[in-house]
Amino acid sequence: MNDNFKNIVNQDSELVDTIISLMVHSQKFNARRLLLLLNEIIDFYLSKDNGDIHFPIVHIPNCPDWAEDVFVEYLVLKLALSYNDKNINKLKALKKTPIMLATNDNRLNNRLIKYRRYISQICKTEMPLYSYAGKNLLFTPIQVLNASRGNKNEYLSELSGGYNNLDNDSNLTICTEIGQKEIDDITYDNEPLGESISNLFVIYRNSEQCKSLTKSGIERAGLDNVKNCFVFEFSQKPQRLYKTRARMISLGHSKFECLATEKEALHNDDFITFTEEESLYLFEKPNIQQHVFIEDDQFYYNGMIGEYVGTCDYPVLERNHLSLCLNEELCNQYLKKAQSGIDGMDDELAFSLGYQQEIANNRIIPEILKFIGDDTRVAFILPHDATKQEKDGLKAVFGLDRNLKFYCLSQLTPKNGKSAIKEKCIVNLTYRGHFTNSIYHKYPNSFDPYFLNEGQRILDIAHGFSFNSIHEWDLYEYNKLLCQYTDSLFRNHYAFTLTEPIHPVIAKENYDVEPDETQTRSNNTQTNSITFSDDEKISVLDTELVIYEKDSVIAIEKFSEIKEYMENLKGVKLQKLSALDEVIEEFMEQKSQRANEKVQVLRAYYLSRGRLSKDDEQSDNTIWNILLRKKVESMGAEVVYNELMEPLSDRERISLYAFRAWYSPESKMLLPLVRKTQKRLIEYLDLSLKYLDAMRAIKRATKANSKATNQMIDHFMMDYLFSEITDEMFEGFEESPINESLQIHNIKDLEALVELIKEKIDLKTVAMCN
Repeated sequence: MNDNFKNIVNQDSELVDTIISLMVHSQKFNARRLLLLLNEIIDFYLSKDNGDIHFPIVHIPNCPDWAEDVFVEYLVLKLALSYNDKNINKLKALKKTPIMLATNDNRLNNRLIKYRRYISQICKTEMPLYSYAGKNLLFTPIQVLNASRGNKNEYLSELSGGYNNLDNDSNLTICTEIGQKEIDDITYDNEPLGESISNLFVIYRNSEQCKSLTKSGIERAGLDNVKNCFVFEFSQKPQRLYKTRARMISLGHSKFECLATEKEALHNDDFITFTEEESLYLFEKPNIQQHVFIEDDQFYYNGMIGEYVGTCDYPVLERNHLSLCLNEELCNQYLKKAQSGIDGMDDELAFSLGYQQEIANNRIIPEILKFIGDDTRVAFILPHDATKQEKDGLKAVFGLDRNLKFYCLSQLTPKNGKSAIKEKCIVNLTYRGHFTNSIYHKYPNSFDPYFLNEGQRILDIAHGFSFNSIHEWDLYEYNKLLCQYTDSLFRNHYAFTLTEPIHPVIAKENYDVEPDETQTRSNNTQTNSITFSDDEKISVLDTELVIYEKDSVIAIEKFSEIKEYMENLKGVKLQKLSALDEVIEEFMEQKSQRANEKVQVLRAYYLSRGRLSKDDEQSDNTIWNILLRKKVESMGAEVVYNELMEPLSDRERISLYAFRAWYSPESKMLLPLVRKTQKRLIEYLDLSLKYLDAMRAIKRATKANSKATNQMIDHFMMDYLFSEITDEMFEGFEESPINESLQIHNIKDLEALVELIKEKIDLKTVAMCN
């Protein structure tokens, strides 16, 4: 961690310490490092003297639940007192006046006396004063101002002006509703106040009102003198790279519109966040090492069995199986499996696996045993297709006097803020690259910190025999993106930017395609016959998902996992998850029909506006295809191509040659392949996003891949059926593939669909399972 960062959060500050002395929150001293840091960020932007409006977006991970409340109390006192000599003079004058007590209201009298004491305390402090002519508007939920019991500063509203009761001496107006409507109300009711506002401070909430607060809305409301719009987001979750990427895009591009494109949002100088180490240091939390990589400086792997692993469909998955060779029996099993794929390499393969076992005995097994310590219940994370022989082999190594349970990575993925794993001690033997930009980002990886339940600890251990070359490139690319995403004007000014990683010398291996950890429907597996208490009989595959209830706990799990956890299924209530598919399929069909109707309405609308001709009305071509062709005919293909592709990343662009198919009258394409490219195309043609939603639903309905649809439905059920749907979960759902068909755009509609599905749950008691 950079010493300059430590210097900022540990510095002497008369202002910060004075304000802390006036605060009432019980955690104010524990928040000193946080307050010093945020105070420095605020002053950094307030001191800027250029004409541009800045949108500093500050995202802080690993926050305690009190961090937001403490900061808001600090911010109100800072703005109301240190930047307002008129307010200080008014308070000094008030201190000298007699208290007018009511005759029959002791409660009011006590409050007046306490407030006067608080004023005296303020006046006694030697508050550093700074000159700043502008006024400030703070958007914060009322719950934050109220804080928890015993932590509320009752006098904050006295030091500021509410927008319905404006105080000309106050340079701070607090608004407890967050949104564009409130800005419009303020400027409509009091135009001089709107003209005097220089800074907006937003305590972010993922709500429709907060999303309505945009750069264009601020400008439209006539807040011409605003220089800064600060957005603060306090997260209790650890720093995760793909989450940081998502926040940069959603806050900087989609919600506040301070940047025109997603590409610009990922190079946003005003987005400020902190590494896991930095954020833990802010709150004096221990930085516990979760990821351990056992390097192999002999590089036996590459020459010995690279040929075999290189020919496998899923090389990372295969390397994970190889890394499970932790004793002689497991090595022999893998040797037999691999010999069929390698001709004439038996001796070399046996030698390399022998070296693998040597590493295991000397370094890997001792590291794991040291971590486990005295715990008798241990969870092991294995590849999702780990065999019974592999599990038995690990029990022989670690299972003496211990109860081992085996899970896959999908069960470590947080749902409703918690992982499905109950054991306190977790050992992860499954390596995953960071996959920040891929569909696998939802799975925990081998670089980000894990989000664990309270009291849990985890050791993620991988070793160079299997992963030397892959790990080096993954670590390089992870740290390169971390440098990019954390880079900011603020970090550069105070010289605590992250050090750029060193480019690997070895060639990169490509392994983009890996299997889905939660694949649930397969015919190549064992079938189980179940008889219920009402004599109904069903067959269930090992890989099928079922809803089950045991000891008043209801959950979704693969049937094979339930068999492994429970010695006897008698008395367990269950139902195939696929029995609920019909509800979602009918919902999708309705949305598809409405989408077709919507497209016809929009076609008629664009005809009435003169953008389409009578011939276009009856055309089989899509609206976007027709309008794009008109642009090409008017401006030329190359000009249109350059304008359209300019904001997109290299990965999202297509060639000029392939672009010709987009505007061809013979084209049957419903939409381009990539979602971001689709959105860019619709925006470029100035079409409604409702049209994009409708076309996505139509496109999804035309796909005849029932396996992919089943997979999407399974994921939807596992993620949302028995989870409390938070704002963050809904954000992820909105961009999920299944929502192309469901077309749900607010959290209440998603909750309503989940309740509709739950009505179809009909669990039956198992009498017998064969």
